[in-house]
Amino acid sequence: MVRELGVSVQRVAGARVSGAVPAEVVASDVESALYSAVWAWSVGDVVTAHRAAVRARRGDPGGELARLLVEFTSGDAGGGVYESPAAFRAFIRGGGNVGLYEAVSGVLREVYRRERPGSVLD
Repeated sequence: MVRELGVSVQRVAGARVSGAVPAEVVASDVESALYSAVWAWSVGDVVTAHRAAVRARRGDPGGELARLLVEFTSGDAGGGVYESPAAFRAFIRGGGNVGLYEAVSGVLREVYRRERPGSVLD
């Protein structure tokens, strides 16, 4: 059964929390499609991740995240870069916007401390 969700990312998140699988959720707006792509990738559903990324790209042709997700999920990008915490730490420390990453890391630390999420998608 495919659930037609296209209003908000909260509805897609709710489907995930309620036990749905990414292939059951068809997100029609860009934000929900991006969420679905990341969710599907996180559970190893590469086909659904790619389809959701393509949907997001169609909805936002100039969107950098959608473009990168399409590339990453297509299998042509090599993958694995963000699966290694050490690689990500090296990237953010060597990048040109260290202040931004430090600020985001601080905010995320506070949210994790306060909310105690079970996963990044929570």
